[in-house]
Amino acid sequence: ALIDCYTSMASNVDENNPRQDDDILTHCAYAFPGVVYTLGKDSWSLLRNTYLTLAENLPHSMSNVRQTLACSLHEIAHVIGPEQTEQDLIHPFNNFIYDIDSVKIGLLKNLSKFLQNVSPRYRQELLQQMKEIQKCEDRKNWRYRQTFASQLPHLSELYTTKEVYDHIQPIVMNLTVIRWLKSDKPALRLYRNFCKSSSISQRPNIMRLRVRLSRKKFATSNKCTYRQSYVLICVELLQDEQYEI
Repeated sequence: ALIDCYTSMASNVDENNPRQDDDILTHCAYAFPGVVYTLGKDSWSLLRNTYLTLAENLPHSMSNVRQTLACSLHEIAHVIGPEQTEQDLIHPFNNFIYDIDSVKIGLLKNLSKFLQNVSPRYRQELLQQMKEIQKCEDRKNWRYRQTFASQLPHLSELYTTKEVYDHIQPIVMNLTVIRWLKSDKPALRLYRNFCKSSSISQRPNIMRLRVRLSRKKFATSNKCTYRQSYVLICVELLQDEQYEI
C-alpha cells in the first residue's frame, strides 16, 4: 500500500497543468534513491515506470526534477545492478547528457561511479560522447568545467591506456590550458592528479604517453602561455617523488 501511495505521486499528475504538482514531483524524485535502497533490487519492477515518468515524461521546463534524478543516478545503478541499469537507465542517462547545464552537472558529479555499474561496451560508447559532455551552455561556467575535470582522473581508471590517451588526455590538456589562461594556476594540479590516478602497473607506460603529448601540445607551441603551462605541469609532476627528471 505504501508503494502504491509513493508511485501515485508521479502517476496522478495533471497532464493539462503538470506545473501545479511541481513540489510533489520534486520530493518524489528526491526520495527515489532511498525508496529503491529500502526495497532492494528485487522490487525495481514496481518502481521502474515511476522513474521513467519522472525522468522522461515531464515538461522540459521541470528541470529541477531531472536535476535531482541526475544527481542520484549512480546510487540507483548501484542498487539495481548492471543488467537492469543497462536495460532501464542508459536512455535517461543519454538524455541527461544533452540536457541543460544544471542537469548535466548533477550527472557529472558521480559520472565515474555510474560507469562502474555498466559493462565495458557501454563505457566504450560514452567515450564517443566525451566532446558533448564537455560542452556547456555558458562558456563562463567554471563550476561545470571544474566538476567535469574532477571526474577525469577517476574515469581514466575505467579505460585502457590507449583509450585514455586517445579520448581522455586531450580533454585534460584542453582544460589545463583554459584554466591556466584564466589565471587559475592551482588548477594545473589536475594534470598531476590525472597521472597519479593510473594503477601502479600501468603508470610507467601512461606517463610516457602523457609526457609525449604534453611536449607536443605545450613545449613546442608558438604561444607563450602554452609554454608556461608546460613548465607549470612539470613543476606539479616533480613535486611527486615517483617522477624523475
